Amino acid sequence: MPDALYEDDKCHYLSGDPRFEPVPWGRHGALRVTAEALEFEFDDEEVEKRLWPRSAIEEIYYEVVPQLVDGEGPFDFPAACVVVRDPEGAFADGFHVRFQFRNEYYARVFIKYACQTFGLQAADGSAGSCP
Repeated sequence: MPDALYEDDKCHYLSGDPRFEPVPWGRHGALRVTAEALEFEFDDEEVEKRLWPRSAIEEIYYEVVPQLVDGEGPFDFPAACVVVRDPEGAFADGFHVRFQFRNEYYARVFIKYACQTFGLQAADGSAGSCP
């Protein structure tokens, strides 16, 4: 594995890339930014690691995702959405791959490092999004 420039091992893969589904929603694992790709390695060794090459990542932005917890809610959780180009072109807007974080701070730190590493500029100058 290439050296991680950023890693958070308390993330959840929510959904978004139909090539890798079905994966149970909210699966826990480690999200890594390397010079070549974005990686998500599930804690469950039976589920294969996911990899999105740097060249396929078009945009990253912060959002809030509502979820039910033990049948209660919905509660709002911080997330980052990574827009990945569909290699087949079937999804014109790309895949919207979502990751949940512990809190807004960790989501925005991930976005900052991913944008810097992948050469994406934040439209508003913040670490909140980088189209």
